[in-house]
Amino acid sequence: MMFRKLLPMFKAQDRLLYGETASRVLYRITPRLAIKINGYGLFTEANTLKFIRNSTSIPVPRVLDAWMEAEHSITLLEWIPDCDTLRDCWLRLSQDRKDSIADQVKGYVDQLRSICRPPKYQTRIEPVDGSSFFHDCVFGKPHEPFSSEEEFNKLLISRVGRYAALAESANAQKEWIQNNM
Repeated sequence: MMFRKLLPMFKAQDRLLYGETASRVLYRITPRLAIKINGYGLFTEANTLKFIRNSTSIPVPRVLDAWMEAEHSITLLEWIPDCDTLRDCWLRLSQDRKDSIADQVKGYVDQLRSICRPPKYQTRIEPVDGSSFFHDCVFGKPHEPFSSEEEFNKLLISRVGRYAALAESANAQKEWIQNNM
């Protein structure tokens, strides 16, 4: 329960970096440390960061510790100071710099694609630690690994259809309001 006692201090000092929802938040707690709180009790992200750091040259924050508190998983990470996100600086960058960044990202994707899995797991779709998936928009709750890409794609397609129907309904309502009000 220690992090619950510390959260008001982080909030008061305006250290929230992202995550206004209760499910995930990231706070910078010192110039060199950040803490991520995940409301779903999964260590998938911490394990994935460790795996990427150990298997590639992709620059990711170093996981210093990860633990459970109540239903939350908490990850203590190194913070890379003076590092802008692309979202914050993209419009200021020259085209040459953007091209250079695109080449870097391609290199990172190539590294990830080159990682070989043991043969008995090659058809499975799962996190690096074999745990449950979580994605707010797709699953809504933790989902067990998929036995094949086909199984995974079927779920994604079913979700796309659901969201497309919701969007179509919202657009129809908006159009009706514009035409009738």
